Formats: sequence, structure tokens, C-alpha cells
Amino acid sequence: MIILELAFLFVGSIIGAGFATGAEISTFFSSSNSSFWVAVFVALGLSALIIISIYVKLNKKIFLPVYFVLFIAMTAGIGEIAGVFGSAVSLILTALIVRLGFEKLSKINFFIIVAIIGVLLFNNFEYTKIDFAFQFDASIIWALLYSGLNCCMLGGIISSAKAKYGNKTIIVSAVAASLIIAFFVLLILNAIKINNAEDEVMPLFAINHNFITFFVILLAILTSQMSALWTIKENCKININLISLLCFFCSLIGFHRLISWFYPLVGAAVLLYLPASWIVAKLRSRHLH
Repeated sequence: MIILELAFLFVGSIIGAGFATGAEISTFFSSSNSSFWVAVFVALGLSALIIISIYVKLNKKIFLPVYFVLFIAMTAGIGEIAGVFGSAVSLILTALIVRLGFEKLSKINFFIIVAIIGVLLFNNFEYTKIDFAFQFDASIIWALLYSGLNCCMLGGIISSAKAKYGNKTIIVSAVAASLIIAFFVLLILNAIKINNAEDEVMPLFAINHNFITFFVILLAILTSQMSALWTIKENCKININLISLLCFFCSLIGFHRLISWFYPLVGAAVLLYLPASWIVAKLRSRHLH
């Protein structure tokens, strides 16, 4: 149960505004020829980066601004579909939940993710189409960049999990979470391509424009808001309420702008930083011995 709960916490941290709406999947993979191989490389890349990040921490000073922008993007995503009032309510709710602590955050997230997975499956299971034909193209690189982005979203959650669980538990949870994410990347990418929704700001919402989809997207964004704010709270002395207020005004920049150019840059930064830091740590360890 602990492994599943932690895996769902990882999934909840990743399934945010961009994922639940299909916007980030469209941004990264709209030109891909095979959703199956995209999913495979996402699973491999994400598992590897999370495992590396267990042993190599993301530098707080370097990546803290990134978590601020991720939090802003989540808030902008809610503003896109629920208006200014909706984003304000989500910030208040997120701040209240984060104050409850890591264990209660995990349990709340668990039940939310069960609901999200159920609805995503119900809405998109018809798009379970697998094309095994492999064609080497840029989608492999994009899958690795996407893995870097998602690993970055887990920064504070992994640090808190390390203080509570052993590395083996975190690794098994990370692999399980990566497989779940990869499966939904496959479904969502197929849904976007079959419905020719690549140019939509929020493709999944355009495909399934109903109240249930609307509600689940809000829940999905809320889980990522919680993990992003948790990471900021753990690494920054600024008051949570002040952070929320600042991010609220910054979210008015717009959801699409943040997704289209900032997310790939974050993925590239993490993809370069984590393996390089791991290699440097290994070389230093050998030198000391």
C-alpha cells in the first residue's frame, strides 16, 4: 500500500495542467510518428531520472525559480478553464492542504488520483492503439526532455519521501509511476492525433467538452499545485500566502505561453543537470577512495 500510495503521489505531481489537458503532450509529441515508442522512452527516461535524483539532489538555488514558474503554470491552467475566480480558489485550497503536512498530502492525493485515472481511462480507453513500428526521429529526444520536466516536478516530493522511506521503496514506486504516466501518454497522444486536436490550447478538453472532464482537469491541476507549493515551502522561507498571491498575478501571463516555451527548457535543464551531477559525484567518490 505504501508503494502504491507513493507511486500515486508521484503521478499526482506530474499530472498537472499541461498533462490533464493534453497541452504539454501535444507540445512535445505532436510531430511524433509512434505513440507507443514515445511511451516506452518516457517510461525508461522518467524511471532513470527519478532513480538518479534519489542519489543526486537538484540544486535548490538553481531550480527554485523553476518551481515558482511551474506553480504559476498550474495556476494559469486553472485560470484558462475556470477563470480568475477559479484560480484564486485553487490557490487558497492548495495553501490549506499543504499546511497539513506530507503524510496527509499523500493520502488526499491518493484518492484524487484514483478518480483522475478512472475518468481518463473512461474518456480515452478507446484510443488504446499500439503501433509497434519503430522509426528513429526527434520524438526520442522529446521523450527524454519530457522525462526531465516531470522529474523536476518531483523534486521536493522525492526529498520528503527519502526522509520517510527507504531507497528501494522509492525506486519501485518510481518505476510504477513511470509506467502509469507512459500509459496515459500513449492514450492521450492517440486521442489528440485521431481527433486532429494538435492545434487546440487544451486538446483533451476540446475532445471531451463536458463537466466530468472539466472537473477532473481541475483536480489534476490541484494535485500538481500542491506538490509544487510543497517543494517551494520546503526550500524557501517566504510565507505561503505571499507566494500564492505573487503566483496568482504572474499566472495572468497565460497558460499557453508558459507551456510552449518554458516546459521544454526545464526538461533540457534537468536532463543535462542530473546525469552530469551523478557522474561528478561518482568521480569525486573514486578520487576520495
